[in-house]
Amino acid sequence: MIEFYTLNKQLLKIYINSCWLIFSKNEYTGEIRNVIKIKLSILLTLILITQFLHAGTLECTDLFNRSPQNLLSMQSHYIGENLGHYYDKLTKKYWKVHYFSDAELESLTLTIRESAIYNFKKEKYSTEFDPELGTYKEALVVLTAEKKLLILPYEARGVYHHSSLSRGQKVLFAGTITIANGQIISLTDLSGHYKPSFESLIYFIKHLESYHLDLRQTLISGFNVYHKTRQHSLTYNELKKLFKFDFNDYY
Repeated sequence: MIEFYTLNKQLLKIYINSCWLIFSKNEYTGEIRNVIKIKLSILLTLILITQFLHAGTLECTDLFNRSPQNLLSMQSHYIGENLGHYYDKLTKKYWKVHYFSDAELESLTLTIRESAIYNFKKEKYSTEFDPELGTYKEALVVLTAEKKLLILPYEARGVYHHSSLSRGQKVLFAGTITIANGQIISLTDLSGHYKPSFESLIYFIKHLESYHLDLRQTLISGFNVYHKTRQHSLTYNELKKLFKFDFNDYY
């Protein structure tokens, strides 16, 4: 980014100096003036093109420079849900969401090593397999403020949610994930409690990739992906190609 601004600054300086020369001095003939004007037009076009090309990646560059301190807060209307204070208009019932204790969270903690995801038993982790559909099911996933990876293989409205894992605290990411034999099959940013932004999704992907997980064919979907691309899902490689960035440059 610094190189881009340096280049444009230099081009603008040349352009301004040239304009000053052509309009402040009278010794140039009409033909020479026309030639200089043409060259100035080309220079100005070059400046505009570099600005346009950079603008396409500027938004992503800012997103991927995101600091881990920018945590996601739980939606305020859910505060007190663990105490029975939240009223669900759909079921017309008060929720009593279970917040897991430290001991309970131990069995829901995942670790990443040797390019694979392991459970608390040090076994390669897989989400629940559905024999009828022949696919692995999605599970709730949370990356805490301390970068602890937590997973909940089930969800029950009013009882078990992302907030059960986070205990209502701020997180780096919340969504859903599908894992088979330690490898991520799919990932979404779907969480009603946290409503993660696109930058939160990207940060989570960067976090996973930093452990050398093979994400090339991982399907990534959710609200933000559709909002940005108008496609329901993209592979990791397609996402990188579309936004023209390298995750390694921004982590």
